[in-house]
Amino acid sequence: IALSNGGSLEVLKMLAEAVPVILLEEDGTDGSRSVDIAMKSNTAGKSSVCFSAQMPSESSQVSDRRGKYPLHIAANLGLSLDSVRTLCRLFPQALQLRNFQGETPLDIAQRCRSKEVIHFLQTEPFGPGR
Repeated sequence: IALSNGGSLEVLKMLAEAVPVILLEEDGTDGSRSVDIAMKSNTAGKSSVCFSAQMPSESSQVSDRRGKYPLHIAANLGLSLDSVRTLCRLFPQALQLRNFQGETPLDIAQRCRSKEVIHFLQTEPFGPGR
């Protein structure tokens, strides 16, 4: 609710730190979780809340109903390299997982032309073909 109604960064951070599991709750009409909604808002501040040290690693290990994990979403939205690194650290196996379109996070990053993220995903030890 706080994300959908333009909650301040302070409120979002307080909620995420007080009850990290809240990021796993399904809030969206399409079954999205709070962490997905924050990333899709494409607001750096809101996304950074989800990548704080308090974010439960389980939130990076759950896909939406289209088979997209948070790493797929981050690559598609062109989120920062720091955000992508954090998601890789939390769930490195996502580098090899394909969404329902058959795309890995690297495929998506290549389509979106994020050079910094492409290079990182190509050289990450858990990446495709490794």
